[in-house]
Amino acid sequence: MKSPPSPWLGRLVLGAGWPVLVLSGCVAGAAPAEPPVTAGFRVMVRLPEGESADPQRIAEAATRAAGVPVRHLAAASSRWHSLGLSCAPEALCQEALRRLAGDKGHFEVVEPEGVRKVR
Repeated sequence: MKSPPSPWLGRLVLGAGWPVLVLSGCVAGAAPAEPPVTAGFRVMVRLPEGESADPQRIAEAATRAAGVPVRHLAAASSRWHSLGLSCAPEALCQEALRRLAGDKGHFEVVEPEGVRKVR
């Protein structure tokens, strides 16, 4: 019994005399990856009961409250979310954190990541 052809067969093309692997999605049509948070820091926030867990809405609310760009990084649960604040220097980051923590309508708890208290 003959085995089926390799899925890679037909994806090899010759370029300058060498075989070149053509990968789909590596061209302009692929969605760009979001850049990592490089300046600033990460925080964990807990949403109030009934607050929307939509990542885009969380990031928008956090950006308005903090006054600096904020990205939603991950959801630990429906209420706990990891956010990345883009800010520098340290004094600006601390002020942004204070403003974010003051928005109790959107965020019950705001803690720098890595120092989450047991509740």
